Amino acid sequence: MPKLQLLKEPGFVYDVLSLFSLRFNKQKFLSSLPHANAQQREELAEYYEGLYKQVGHISDDLFVFFYALENGKNVISTLYFSTCTDHFASDYDFRYLQNSLLNKEELLRNVIRFYLLDLSEKEIEECAGSLVNLFAYIKESKLPDEIKKRLYEFFVDPDPYIRALLCELMDVAKWVEDHYKSNYELILAGYNDITFEKLADQLAVVKDLRTIDFGEDPIYVSYCLLHKYFVYYCQAAKGIICLIGRKYEDVLSAQTKENGAFNLESLGGALCENSRVRILELLLEQGELTCKDLEKAFEFSGSTAYHHVSLLVRAGAVKTRNVGKTVYYDINPDYFGFVITELMKFSDRDKRRARK
Repeated sequence: MPKLQLLKEPGFVYDVLSLFSLRFNKQKFLSSLPHANAQQREELAEYYEGLYKQVGHISDDLFVFFYALENGKNVISTLYFSTCTDHFASDYDFRYLQNSLLNKEELLRNVIRFYLLDLSEKEIEECAGSLVNLFAYIKESKLPDEIKKRLYEFFVDPDPYIRALLCELMDVAKWVEDHYKSNYELILAGYNDITFEKLADQLAVVKDLRTIDFGEDPIYVSYCLLHKYFVYYCQAAKGIICLIGRKYEDVLSAQTKENGAFNLESLGGALCENSRVRILELLLEQGELTCKDLEKAFEFSGSTAYHHVSLLVRAGAVKTRNVGKTVYYDINPDYFGFVITELMKFSDRDKRRARK
């Protein structure tokens, strides 16, 4: 079975950047949490306020770098974090971020790319070489007047803003590093309670992840201590990248409920292989089983048993129960109740037409 590997740096860098992002976008962030009710958002607001008091002042001069547009993205988190996922399992760390930001010309181009999305690379080069051209594009853009004003001020003399960015990133990173050292047992506790099998099963039921093959590549997990309600996932060059906060299971639970439990297409894909039908029949007969039990019952290899049962989990036909690092699989009766209800509409078509 593929390995689960713990990475420190991506989660650490995300925690550093999240403090800056939340400084300029707290209400936008809190309102976007799918799992949180009004009381939980209020508690989180107090939590982040407490963090800011400990971290200290974050300058308003960093607005251009961290202000989030309507899509919820900002310059630094988008172009210096989310686009670097292929490096997460190798050389991505805080120094990687610092070195990238030292390239002043590319940083300026990235700010232009981010705020003026419709420009071609040729037009971006023209803007980088001429404030007249750049300011003309900013003026013609549909950006709010406040952002236009900030961009004008930034590009007239960007050096002080860039120096402030680099200095304040180092200061906040030092505080986060100390926080990690004081609370590292929380990361270890979470990591000790998780396996590849458990995490893949939790992620597999999320609609957005159904195209990812969890049966082949390793999962690289990085914990975020500060940003509790967080799940970030993608398929990178060397495996599955998963950044999770300490309350990540609450987020996945909310997303699973939101996405619904039944889909005819996923049912067909899950049952098109006889081995999976046999697994369902064995679970129906014996109740909860582990992957090891399935290996013995059908003389599967570990990866084959996991591949088949994970597809059943992803479809919703099989549910899981975690005891420590052991994952137990069983029939999901609620799912088959949905199946019966959904399929009844095909047998009842003529009756429904007659009633009309």
